[in-house]
Amino acid sequence: SEERMELHLFGGFRDDKGTSEGLSIKLLTAFNNLPEEIHLQTACITDINNTKKGSTNFPVIYGIVIHLNSGEIQKATFLDRGPDQPIRSARHFTGSEEIINIYDHKKGVLSIGPFNYSTMDEIDLLCRLPDQFIREHLSTSPEQEPAHFEDAVRAALVQIRDHPKPLQTVFKEGKPRQYKLEANGAWTRCN
Repeated sequence: SEERMELHLFGGFRDDKGTSEGLSIKLLTAFNNLPEEIHLQTACITDINNTKKGSTNFPVIYGIVIHLNSGEIQKATFLDRGPDQPIRSARHFTGSEEIINIYDHKKGVLSIGPFNYSTMDEIDLLCRLPDQFIREHLSTSPEQEPAHFEDAVRAALVQIRDHPKPLQTVFKEGKPRQYKLEANGAWTRCN
């Protein structure tokens, strides 16, 4: 018999632009459209995951770990956000809003792409922007961003600049970049 797949969603908050609510709806729709039966166990999202500091909204939870055997919930810090983060972010910076599942749990493979993006005017200038400008103008919620936000954005911009035609330079022969997570926690390219 197959094991029951359970979903716990945490994240988003009552942001000024309503981005979290829209993303939450897209995520729920994406999971609902999967062929597997998924049981939503927890949805601590948007308004439920909101607190105020002064007059500013903040998420209550930024990251969690659920120990599946015990159900215990703990705060999580993610040191590794997976392979090819600049490539994955570049896709969104150039206009893609589609939610895609990049991890095949049956094969244990994370697949990125292939996809194309259009380059941006003044990309060299964008790559040199000061941190404060990046935070204020390239974030939906500048006050709530983690410390690594500017570095991650800059890495995505450099990706766009250095690989303006990703179908030719990143996704050779139109194939995705695939990775497996090793027992030691390292991602290994498998294609």
